[in-house]
Amino acid sequence: MIVTPTTSTSTNNKIDLLALTLPELQQWFVERGEPAFRAKQVFGWLYQRLSTDFAEMTNLPQALRAQLAGEACIGPMVVRSELHSKDDRTRKILLELADGKLIESVLMLYPPSSESGPRATVCVSTQAGCAFGCTAARADHVPPSASPHRQAVPSVVPSALPGKWALIVT
Repeated sequence: MIVTPTTSTSTNNKIDLLALTLPELQQWFVERGEPAFRAKQVFGWLYQRLSTDFAEMTNLPQALRAQLAGEACIGPMVVRSELHSKDDRTRKILLELADGKLIESVLMLYPPSSESGPRATVCVSTQAGCAFGCTAARADHVPPSASPHRQAVPSVVPSALPGKWALIVT
């Protein structure tokens, strides 16, 4: 496995922009003396481009990007590390929640077979300290039949942008 460590960014006392609706975000910007349209710009970065870094939001003034970095965060989780198998078909991420607890997610990518096209399986620990002990969390590649449990959980999926992940809760 290839390990990509990341640094933790404190989200204490920062507002989570992903927790706000568009009208709430518009109000939040207006309360800070910014025009309401800034909310739509930020929404585009968050939900269309899946940006997790205010510095990437180049259509915002640099001073506003710095203010956002100081007052807000994007999601309550920080990716602490990311593991990739040698063939890059299994990816595991370790996420730090706002309270400092850790959860894991594993993405398993399967090539097309004679019976189906390419597919992916995601396992997300929905509580800190998942006790299932999935072999997928430790193996380079585990076929679907080896999965000891299946449950409806939020999905953590890689975005179209390299190195980016999206948490989708349904």
